[in-house]
Amino acid sequence: MGVSSKRAGKRYDLVDIARFLCAFWVMLFHYVYTYATVQNGLEAPAALTGIARYGYMGVDFFFIISGFVIAYSSVGKTAMQFFESRFFRIWPTFVICMTASALVLHLSGARSVSLVEYLVNLTVVPAYLGVKPIDGVYWTLAYEIFFYAIVFVFVLFRAQNFQSHIMIYGSLLLLALSPFMLNETSYLALFVIGIAFQALTDTQRRRLVPIAAIAGMGALAVTGAYVRAINLGFDGMAGAVILAALIGVFGILVLADRAQVRIGWARAAGLITYPLYLLHSKIGETAFDALPLQNIWPLVLTLVIAVMIAASYAVSIFDQKYIQGPIRKIYRKWANIQNWNEKIVR
Repeated sequence: MGVSSKRAGKRYDLVDIARFLCAFWVMLFHYVYTYATVQNGLEAPAALTGIARYGYMGVDFFFIISGFVIAYSSVGKTAMQFFESRFFRIWPTFVICMTASALVLHLSGARSVSLVEYLVNLTVVPAYLGVKPIDGVYWTLAYEIFFYAIVFVFVLFRAQNFQSHIMIYGSLLLLALSPFMLNETSYLALFVIGIAFQALTDTQRRRLVPIAAIAGMGALAVTGAYVRAINLGFDGMAGAVILAALIGVFGILVLADRAQVRIGWARAAGLITYPLYLLHSKIGETAFDALPLQNIWPLVLTLVIAVMIAASYAVSIFDQKYIQGPIRKIYRKWANIQNWNEKIVR
């Protein structure tokens, strides 16, 4: 989620817009289906509820994009350059959004957040340290970080063509482990699918390995989607078909962007996606709890969505201008003094 669809000055505008739409879809799942329909019995148009019901699958699309972007953005980087790019893409925005959520929850009385809870949440993976996350949506970041760690190791040891290693050996390992941990392996399979789609855009690379990876990991991911939908009380076949369609749509978007499709607002949409995902859940629910919902639910829903999108855009601009920019400069000066980029694995 915390990746940008950009490569050496080239942007994948259609992918950026799709990322935003999937974040919006996740938001509808939490607002329209979980909060309104399930928790409070509020009525929404049947079509909207039907769309929102499967909004949790927007996360699957994020994982595919992460694999796609990391596959090319890591090429030519040293280990520390890769670490820098991922760290500054993920952590500063996370801290801003997590802090905002903690303050809203604490000050509204919706939940008391202790200093210890806050500090442990700064690790991004508090659940693995025995502390409740400020917001439940943070679970996806553990998968992102795990994937980054794998790529970091390959970059650290300067493995040649590591994308092929992941597509071949990673796929075989995930398939072998899938009977014992289907949920985890089916999510990780989505990252491999993203890598495989990136390989297909490379005209100098053979097609057999990426096509086989998409087929094998696609089958694993779709199986996981089927089981997850059933566990949530939904139609398993619908979950499987939706994910298969998302994989197909991603392939179409990537191939279409090779024709240099350009959309003016795509960059802004891409910037909004990550903070919108991090901010919307708990802050939105707290806002709904504080506002009258009966008879004006559609109006309140529209208002909260608009505020969340505006806040997410403000966070993205603030982060880039006042946080990431200055801190990156300090870090790079320090890294140059330490000469890390040359010292790490010659």
